[in-house]
Amino acid sequence: MSPASALTLGGLLVAFFLVLVAVMLLQEMKRRPGDDPAVYALDEAVVWIRSHLDLAVRQRLDAGDVLRILEWQVYVLQQSVKGTRRGEAEVVVGVSGDVVDLIVDRCASLGVRYDPADVSAVLELQGGYLSAVGAVGDPVGEENT
Repeated sequence: MSPASALTLGGLLVAFFLVLVAVMLLQEMKRRPGDDPAVYALDEAVVWIRSHLDLAVRQRLDAGDVLRILEWQVYVLQQSVKGTRRGEAEVVVGVSGDVVDLIVDRCASLGVRYDPADVSAVLELQGGYLSAVGAVGDPVGEENT
């Protein structure tokens, strides 16, 4: 093989490699939803949830009430995984009769009374907020584990 042929073949291989890298980078960029990670911010969640509450519920719950409900739910979720090894806990965010009752009872013990339906409305809308900020992914199935 002449030096010119070897140089041409080497150039073609380098060009092929660069095209292959470019295609892989484009595919990876398409797969990623964005540069910013999903962030669950309680203050932003309060604003988003209040803006989506029914008018009657919004009149009964101010921003402090919505924040208190969300903080109690976070507390309940933290307690539900206490003592569980990392990666082995199941955490479900949303409306659960037990969680609603616990939040209503805890708040009542502090002198704040909430209608369970109002607490349920806040927790239900929390799922909408999580979806809006991109914090909800596809369900994990048997094929993904």
